[in-house]
Amino acid sequence: MVKIDAKALVDALNNPSYANTIVSSLFDDCRRLAAQISHLSIKHIYREANRCANRLANLGNCQSLDFISYSCPPVDLVPLVEADRQGMCFNRLCPELMLSR
Repeated sequence: MVKIDAKALVDALNNPSYANTIVSSLFDDCRRLAAQISHLSIKHIYREANRCANRLANLGNCQSLDFISYSCPPVDLVPLVEADRQGMCFNRLCPELMLSR
């Protein structure tokens, strides 16, 4: 199961007829790789429920190497891993709900 916090991307990957000429080569690569995984399920998850992956993605965005393998979590990730281990929940602020108050 792949969980992604970008709802538009999840919808596009789950729609076989979706086409986007701007990012088509990258999108086609993702589809080809996904097709090689049996029983693949792509689901949307809110960023607040995917904090470890989000932090790793942000760290990866700033790195100069193409690939890094960690033997233990980076220091920035330790509090998030601990919060996951303890089953902590995080509220999501919804702008449309805040406006109605």
